[in-house]
Amino acid sequence: MAVIADPDGADASDSALRPVATRGRPEPSIKTLLVAAIPAIVIGLLIRAWVVRSPLLAMNSDEALTGLQTWEVLDGRFRLIVAGNDYGATTETYLFAPILAIWSGVWPLRVMSVLLSAVGLMPCIDWPPHSWAG
Repeated sequence: MAVIADPDGADASDSALRPVATRGRPEPSIKTLLVAAIPAIVIGLLIRAWVVRSPLLAMNSDEALTGLQTWEVLDGRFRLIVAGNDYGATTETYLFAPILAIWSGVWPLRVMSVLLSAVGLMPCIDWPPHSWAG
């Protein structure tokens, strides 16, 4: 029974009121949707790689401060908060230290930021989907 009555008296069982997916067209599977999304993901990654390597994307202050504090960690000066602020943890600084000990420059800072964002995103999505587990 409908909570709000339809003034025309149409019943919710009418085929015109049913969602499009239930009118006989099969719903696409998760695998089909993922295969369809692969070109967009690849193109997005290629564009991001191009922008990161081009002069279009200058280093921002967050990346610079993280890099400077990472060099301080490598020199033996350890901080608990971001320099110049009364807040903000320096977790990234300690995670970047082994990477900047091997490679220097802007590239490791940007790659590690993307990787940390991806790791932080993983609990937010259901990976792998339960439908694939079987």
